[in-house]
Amino acid sequence: MPHYSWYPGFMNEFIRLSAAQRQAFLGTVQVLVAYFNVGQFPPVSLFHKMSGYDLYECRWDPSGRFRATCEVSTEADGTIHVKWRRIGDHSIYNNP
Repeated sequence: MPHYSWYPGFMNEFIRLSAAQRQAFLGTVQVLVAYFNVGQFPPVSLFHKMSGYDLYECRWDPSGRFRATCEVSTEADGTIHVKWRRIGDHSIYNNP
């Protein structure tokens, strides 16, 4: 089971999303967990490394307007740790 944490600003951005957007994101996190639990990395269309950064992007909104960024590391025991950084529309790329 992967571990999760978040930067303080992430929760501020998360609560500004609509209820439907929050539910869509949490549903996508469940999909990510399912991939990680079987030892697979999620498909690039859903989760991929950002060019030029040591960060990953999660596309959780079907319209493509909303994204989340995170750091991914593997702990000594092999557990994957995801630390969420930003969530929202494309303005998160001003400071991913």
